[in-house]
Amino acid sequence: MKGIFYALTVFAALLGGAADAASPAAASCTPAQDQEAARATAVSTARSKLASAAFFYRLQYNDVGYDVKVRDAKVAGSSATVRGLLTLRATQRRDGKAIGVTYEGVVYLKRLSPCTWTATGYKQEGVQ
Repeated sequence: MKGIFYALTVFAALLGGAADAASPAAASCTPAQDQEAARATAVSTARSKLASAAFFYRLQYNDVGYDVKVRDAKVAGSSATVRGLLTLRATQRRDGKAIGVTYEGVVYLKRLSPCTWTATGYKQEGVQ
C-alpha cells in the first residue's frame, strides 16, 4: 500500500517544471506577503504535480485524492522552505478497500523577484 503512494509522491516530484506565484504589487512586497507567496507557490506546485500523477493511478484505483497542508513557511533571503503534510488516499478497484497514507515533506523554493517564487525541489521527511 505505502509503496504505491510513495511511487506517486516521487513521480509527482520528478515531473519537472514549477508553478510561480506573484503579487500584483510585487515591488511593495511585505515580509508577510513574501512568506504567503512562497507558501502559495509550494501548495500550487504540489497540487499540480499530484494531479498529473494521480491521472495514471486512476487506472488501478478509484477515488484517488490528495490533501496538501502547510505547517510552516520560512523565507531566508532568496530562498524559502515550506514544510507540510501530503495525504494521499484511494480505493482499491479489486476489493473496494480504502487505503491512504500521510507524508511529511519540505518544498524548496528560490526567489524570482519580490513576492515571486519558483519551486526547485521536494524532500520527503517521513511517513505518519
